[in-house]
Amino acid sequence: MAGLGLGLSIFLNLPKLRPFSSHGRSKISARPEQEEQEQEVNQEMSSALKIVHAGGVVECYYMAMPAASIMKKYPSLILARPEVFRRPWDSLVRSREILTPGEKIYLVPPRTVKKLRKRIAKPGIGQVAGSSIDVSKDGLTSKSFLQPKEVSDSSERST
Repeated sequence: MAGLGLGLSIFLNLPKLRPFSSHGRSKISARPEQEEQEQEVNQEMSSALKIVHAGGVVECYYMAMPAASIMKKYPSLILARPEVFRRPWDSLVRSREILTPGEKIYLVPPRTVKKLRKRIAKPGIGQVAGSSIDVSKDGLTSKSFLQPKEVSDSSERST
């Protein structure tokens, strides 16, 4: 069994690791040409369009492509941007959008988006109107200018 491990390390050209190495030195010393190759690979990966599946599988595309083509490939999933977990109401990708290299897009089930929308409240007019903070300079609001009868008349006219 030990011979098999030794054979793999020779075949893979792995350096021998030392136990309890100091924190100042790296455990594996890479050659300069290997470091350059790794940097090039990292740059290529960062410039790729990444489609991340719910299971963690990543697809990389190196050209811009329409979101509709990915939606056709995975009809039961929804394309979403990474901020879907903080702002699920405005981070979904529409089918007419063009996805460019460098973007990261998640493929999530519709049920997940539905749950996120229930759990995370959308900041907007509803929360501002419900607050008791007076933001006007004079202390006057638009409600104080209209009498209750005028408010009901104006709502009838608009319908």
